[in-house]
Amino acid sequence: MYTPSPRSLSFRKGLTRPIEWRKHQFLQLARMMQDNGDAFAESLAKDLGKPRIETYFSEIPLLGAIAAGCCAGIKPSELAPHYAELLADLLPKYLDSNDYRVMTGAVAESTKLLEFQCTPRSSPDDFYVSNSWIVGDHNLRQPGTGSGS
Repeated sequence: MYTPSPRSLSFRKGLTRPIEWRKHQFLQLARMMQDNGDAFAESLAKDLGKPRIETYFSEIPLLGAIAAGCCAGIKPSELAPHYAELLADLLPKYLDSNDYRVMTGAVAESTKLLEFQCTPRSSPDDFYVSNSWIVGDHNLRQPGTGSGS
């Protein structure tokens, strides 16, 4: 039996669609980056050796979800554990945790997320973002993951 997630319910009730709601989420995301820019830059430098300017590009997929009025589950790369931990800690303080969630883990967790089957009852908000080319390459080579079949 299908049980809608809180994200699906938010989307289906139309809570994420109003422009004012989306603008508020954008402002909150900007506030999170402004308030914690140094921490994000430091975490990505530790994990991936990225300079500060690249820190802001890490959240671009989330901007697209907000702009579209969708909810999102964000799966940061397992190659960036400091960044993932920081994002998991901060995001719920700024954005609605029913609509935006951070999932951490490595290849096994990312592969499990890809087992999610889109059905006619799925809503457009059920998607995940992973920035790991290792997991992406692994899953593209796996039959039945939806990516490589």
